[in-house]
Amino acid sequence: MKTRSLILPAVLILFVLAGCRGTGGAPGSMARDEDPADFATRRLREEGQAREEEGDFRSALRSYRALVRDYPRSPLAPEAQFRIGVCLEEIDDLYAAFQAYQTLLEQYPGKGSLSEIVQRQYEIGEAYLQGRKRWFLFLRIRSGLSRAEEIFRTVVRNATFSPVSARAQYGLACSLQLRGDYPEAILEYEQVLLNYPGSEVYGPAIFGIGLCYYQESLRADYDQREVDEAIRHLGRFIRAFPDDPDRGRAEEMLGELRDRQAEKSYRIARYYEKNSSPQGARIYYREVAERYPESIYAAEARAKLEQLPED
Repeated sequence: MKTRSLILPAVLILFVLAGCRGTGGAPGSMARDEDPADFATRRLREEGQAREEEGDFRSALRSYRALVRDYPRSPLAPEAQFRIGVCLEEIDDLYAAFQAYQTLLEQYPGKGSLSEIVQRQYEIGEAYLQGRKRWFLFLRIRSGLSRAEEIFRTVVRNATFSPVSARAQYGLACSLQLRGDYPEAILEYEQVLLNYPGSEVYGPAIFGIGLCYYQESLRADYDQREVDEAIRHLGRFIRAFPDDPDRGRAEEMLGELRDRQAEKSYRIARYYEKNSSPQGARIYYREVAERYPESIYAAEARAKLEQLPED
């Protein structure tokens, strides 16, 4: 009885080994001359693919991660690293997906489609830029714009002149503007004008520069240069892109800026007039009437010029 009990396990082991080293090459089985590492990576990839097809992306992630972790030099590792990013997107872990794609580019350079990878990274950045919200402690919170900034910077660095790079550069400028960092946003918008003059975001970048200068000019300690630059870029935008949807908004801001400039000159004219200096008053009333003819102060300035004595 004791001898028989030892023989049965041995027979079972031989049977299992024979099945593993079968010659049929069926999925999950090891070919006769196949290297054990190749068999293991192939098995992990097949498991990942099967789980993906079933929609079980977390299980697929475990298989792909095991492949990359245990066999980083396998020819199948770059593909598995890409699928890690895809699965992370599917479970809505977007920032981790972005990082997974970046790992693919850095650890496996030249492997995979660069255009597809940076396109996916750009779309993740765009999701953050558009105010993507996630659940956290039962509350929905707005994701930080700093991540959008990081992602767009990375995309531009990864492929400066890819089909998506102009939009990534523009997205970078927008994220800085939304954070209130107007000087840095202006610098990044200017990179759009410098590097992507024929792109679809060229016009919006001009408008963005004008808008940043406008927003800077709303501060109590604004500089006159900011007003002048806002007027220059908004005017440029209106002339170059008359059919753009943002034209109306640009015209409103431009009118407001000109009214503010006209008001400043008008107040100086009033000061000179009250202090019995008609010559100085005429200079500034004339400036209002001639430089800002469409402002709300122009008509009154013209009336004052008629009332004041000639030089």
